[in-house]
This record gives sequence, structure tokens and C-alpha cells, in this order.
Amino acid sequence: MVRAFLHMPQLVSAGRISPEERKALLLAFIAGILPLSRPLASLGIGLLLIHELWQYSLTKKACFSAPLKASILLFVLYAVSVFYSTDWLFAWHKLETKFCLLLCPLLLGLNFTPRAGRYLPGAFITGNLLAILYSLIRAVLDSFYTGVNHFHYMKLSEYLHFHPTVFSLYLFMAIFLLVDKLMINWLEPTSPQSVDGAEFANSYFVSFKGLKPFRFGYMYGPSVALILLFLFFILLLSARMAMLSGFVLLGVSVFLWLKTHWSTSKSLLALLLVLILSLSVAWSIPSTRFRLQVLLQGIEKNKETSNVRWEIWDASYFLIDQGSFWGYGLGDVGDALMTTYEEFDYCKPYSEHYNAHNQFLETTLAIGWPGLLVFLMLFFTAFRQINKEAEKKKISGHSTTYLFLFLLLANFLTESLLETQQALMFFTLFFSYFFSNCRESSSTQAIYSRES
Repeated sequence: MVRAFLHMPQLVSAGRISPEERKALLLAFIAGILPLSRPLASLGIGLLLIHELWQYSLTKKACFSAPLKASILLFVLYAVSVFYSTDWLFAWHKLETKFCLLLCPLLLGLNFTPRAGRYLPGAFITGNLLAILYSLIRAVLDSFYTGVNHFHYMKLSEYLHFHPTVFSLYLFMAIFLLVDKLMINWLEPTSPQSVDGAEFANSYFVSFKGLKPFRFGYMYGPSVALILLFLFFILLLSARMAMLSGFVLLGVSVFLWLKTHWSTSKSLLALLLVLILSLSVAWSIPSTRFRLQVLLQGIEKNKETSNVRWEIWDASYFLIDQGSFWGYGLGDVGDALMTTYEEFDYCKPYSEHYNAHNQFLETTLAIGWPGLLVFLMLFFTAFRQINKEAEKKKISGHSTTYLFLFLLLANFLTESLLETQQALMFFTLFFSYFFSNCRESSSTQAIYSRES
């Protein structure tokens, strides 16, 4: 991101900002500002959409993969559900948060170019760094002036109006991109041209032959330092499912990488040491230790007493069983859940107005079994596409793309993430980015043009 904007004055003075460069810069702005301000990110999406529609009127060129089409179809189902919702005004309001399912595929699919996202990973990492620094500075100042600890997970995330789980997902995605960059830099042969934004987030778990020796210097030092800072802040946020899934995925990816040039026993030993160190750091942070203790105590208590999430899911299953094939509609899901909580005497879910806390259940409640089918098709087509690309290139797959998908799938099991704009913008932006850029090798077959 920094590199892109440092070169911008020279490009302007030389009159060389092409439509592709403008698109790349606007995508970088959206990704960079997303962790800091969702309204400004929405403004960036609007500006880029106007730019892309104008360019499409001139070029008549577009490229939409099966995953992007599934995303658009999912939005269409949400839009249709507005008309059979009883509270259609609230349904229209809820539909506003779903527009990214339509807009982000359009941004990346219209006027497709494989290098449009070359600044996006670096911009997103920079934005997350600024978000962490802002939150930490605010926490230090508030703790100093009030005498109250503001490093609590809810207070830290509240500075930028984040949910702790969503903030953790942003940071894990930034870590995956940084690890990906480190892996690329260790591959032989490498060059500045081969490690650009288009390939930056699409490296592979391959047989790493001819690896460069590790040098903790100018190239690797900042990336490792950023990874450690992001991991520390994730521990402060204490989002349990995000921590569990993120650390497991990160551990598996690092283990697979270590295993390529170490023995399995040495790789497992190194991973075990890192795990012990991470748990020690987590246990030393009071808020994180408290959250882990609550989790462990909750598991023990659940043998005799009910858990809030089990109550929520029980009510959701009941509603799905009693509801129509097309669901309750986007505007009526909340009222249906509240009625069921009251009927089943589920006090906390009722008083806190909890949603389904599971994206698959939430989608089924809103747009029925067709919606669930399309939502599952979104991921099926995504995995199918990256596997086909891997087979074509005789490699084992896009590592960062896999990590992104598994991270979201794991957290969809315990949170209705796509009911908030902060999570939906993150999901659709990176989903569209991965499943447009990773088709670079077959772009001549995928791109179609319509003569005016």
C-alpha cells in the first residue's frame, strides 16, 4: 500500500495512471481502510463500482467464476426474501448489509485483469497494523487517565467498533498473507517480478527444493515482527473460536512447511515448543486466562447444565423444522427466534436478543433450504476451482486461499458472521479477490467480450 501511494505522484505527473492502475489503487484503499473505518471502505467500494461500470461501458469485458456467480445468486435470494418478510422495512434495512455479496464480485469480475489486486495484501496488512497501534495507544491513554484496565478484550475491540471475533479474523488473515510472503521469499528461484500482489496470496505447499537459508535481516525481520505483534494482539482479544481455529490452521501450515526440510519428529518438536510458548503467553494475560477458564469450566458444567449456544441452536432447529421451504424472510428471523426463546424459556438468549450464532442455521432461517444449498455451493465451487487449478499446475493447492476458507468455515459454526457489515465486507472482498486472481493461467478462456 505504501509503495503504491509513494509512486502515485510520479504516475499522475507522467499521466500514466491506466484504468487497471486506478482499479488496483482503489482496491488497495478499500483493503487498507477496512480495518480502520467501514464507512470509508463502503465509500471506496462505491467509487470503484462507478469506475468499473464506466469502464465496462467502454470495454464490455467481464469475467465471473462459479464462486463469484454463487455469491451473486446468494444475494438475489436474500433480496427476494424481502418480499415475503412480514416486516419488510426491517428486511430492507438488513438487505443493506448483504450488498457486498453482489458488489465485491462485480468489482473484481468487471473488466477483469489478473494484476488488479497486486497492492491489496500489503494494504490490508498495513491497515491492520494501524488498527492495532490505534487500539493500543487508546488503551494506554484510557488506562492512564482512568486508572482502569482498558486492555480487556471487549474494550480493545470497541475502539474501532469491532466484534473481537471479527477483529481476530482480520488479523489471522494478515498473518496468513505475511507467512505466505515469507514462504515465497524462501523459494528458489525468486525475483521481485515473481513476488507481486497477483501471486503474493496464491503460493503453494510444494516440495520446497533449493530453499534459501533463513536470514533474520531486512527482508524477513519486519514480517516476523509483525506476525508476533498480530499474534499477541489476538491473544488480547481472546475470541475463543477464532483463536482455536486460527492457531490450528497456522500450526498445520507451518508444520507442513517445516516437514519439507526437517524430519517429522523435529517438526513436531518445534511445533510443540511453539504451542507451549503460546499457551504460556496466553495464560499470562489475565483477560485471556479468564476466558480460557470460563471455556474449560463451561465444558465441565455442560455435562449437567445447558449451554447458551445449545439453547440458541435448539430454538433454531425447531424453527427450521416448523418453517417453510423458503425460510422466514430476512426481516422476520429475529422475531421468530425471540418468540421461540420465550416459548422455551431460554432467558439469556431472549434478554440478549441473540441471533442463531451459526451462519448455516442463520442462512437457512432467512432464505430456507435453497439459501443453504447456494451457501454450501459457494464453498463447494471454491474448493473445486482451486483444486482444478492445482491439478493443472501439478501442485497441491493455494495455501492462503485454503487457510482463508477453512478459517471462515470454522467460525461460521459458532457465529453468524455474515449478519454484520464488518465481517461481510471482509469475507466478500477476499473471496472475490482469491477467486478472480487465481485464474490467471486460464484467463484467456475465462474472459469473454461482447461487441457493442
